[in-house]
Amino acid sequence: MSHYMICKMENQQTENGIKYIEEHINCENYSTGDKAYFGLYELKTGECLIRSKLKRSALFFVVKGGISVTSAKFVKTVDMGHMFFVPVGDIFYSRAESDSTLIRMSFDAELTLCNKYSFSQLAAYADKADHEPRACLLPIAKPLAIELAATEEALRHGLLCIHYQSAKTNIIMNLLRAFYLKEQLAQLFRPMLSLDVGFKNRVLSVCNEAKSIKEMVNMLGMPPSTFNRKFQSAFGIPAGQWLTERKKDGILGDVITSGMNIAHIASKYGFTSNYLAKFCKEHFGMTPTELREKFNRPEEALATQAHASGTAGTTGKHA
Repeated sequence: MSHYMICKMENQQTENGIKYIEEHINCENYSTGDKAYFGLYELKTGECLIRSKLKRSALFFVVKGGISVTSAKFVKTVDMGHMFFVPVGDIFYSRAESDSTLIRMSFDAELTLCNKYSFSQLAAYADKADHEPRACLLPIAKPLAIELAATEEALRHGLLCIHYQSAKTNIIMNLLRAFYLKEQLAQLFRPMLSLDVGFKNRVLSVCNEAKSIKEMVNMLGMPPSTFNRKFQSAFGIPAGQWLTERKKDGILGDVITSGMNIAHIASKYGFTSNYLAKFCKEHFGMTPTELREKFNRPEEALATQAHASGTAGTTGKHA
């Protein structure tokens, strides 16, 4: 079973279950892992979910309970009946404040809200939207909640046909288009909005390897002046500020979710241990050791590896 699916699937035909389940599982269109668009997560109170640097952006829908979410950019509580967006490459760490159920829907930048309206068209409304990361949280409209309930039921039974998942993704995007203001959607999807999607995707494809702006410019093969102009237009902030935010994301993820020692983490980002401590104190208000003490309590111990079976430790799950 995929590590994206935190649920049990009966391997038998029941009155209300999938018929001919073995045929379904063995079909070439049965899609799990990185290829799956959807994931279902059920968390007990105090249980943790780690959203690592996945290859696609994702919407998370909290359909039961409530979670606290921590990233390099914000700390907030997301209650039942709300959704939030995490862009490709970002990291967040969440903890269930009560028994909770989440649905993840991953998608590529090429996906549209409908066949007449693309994400790039929302860019015109981005200036009217709230710029604060904590504001990127929307209530789940009733028609969307009904669709998500049906999706949850299908996922519980293990319906993972890629064609079903693709159809569901398009339906949910159409519901977003129909029942939300463009300003609301621009606020939700702000991190991925750009008039120059091609340039943005090229930056995202090399940013994990580049340790400096100079390295990134060289990898993209363009003059620094052109790079800076296009970067400001695509991301809305200077490249140096953006790269610092990326380092914050990476460092936070490594400190609270990996087993690497502090010296190793410092070396990974070109820092000394002392400078890493200063960096964390400045941006997170705590040293690396204090961050680990806060997030890695014994009852919230995180597994460092996600297993193919879907088990990622007794209290930590990887998205």
